[in-house]
Amino acid sequence: MPYDGTEYRPTFTLADLAALLRDRSRWPKGFKWDYEDCEACAIGLYMKYVGKSIFDFSNLAEALAHTAQVFNMPQQHAKYIFFYLNEEMPGKYYELVTPEVVASAIDEYLIQSALANSLSSALHTLLTTFLS
Repeated sequence: MPYDGTEYRPTFTLADLAALLRDRSRWPKGFKWDYEDCEACAIGLYMKYVGKSIFDFSNLAEALAHTAQVFNMPQQHAKYIFFYLNEEMPGKYYELVTPEVVASAIDEYLIQSALANSLSSALHTLLTTFLS
């Protein structure tokens, strides 16, 4: 499934991806997990599941930028979740990064993001009220 260069905005969210990572019965037939191989990691699973290539794997900087854009997240979080979770593992072994580990990292990002948005909104309301 080659990347066609078009921008893609999914209806399939990060939360959906986390759920898919945890439910192997929903994985496309023949998909085998390998965090070290972009076509067999979370993004590879996502692309096979939705039937859309979102970037060319040969350029990792571009792949990172597209991943962040598709999931509407900062590049630093996309980089950590989809490319560098193995750095947290003993020995930094890629094989220790399971689909469940990636799903948990996605959940953690979503919770932190929601909390930050709530705090920002509450602070804005408080300041608006106080300064009025």
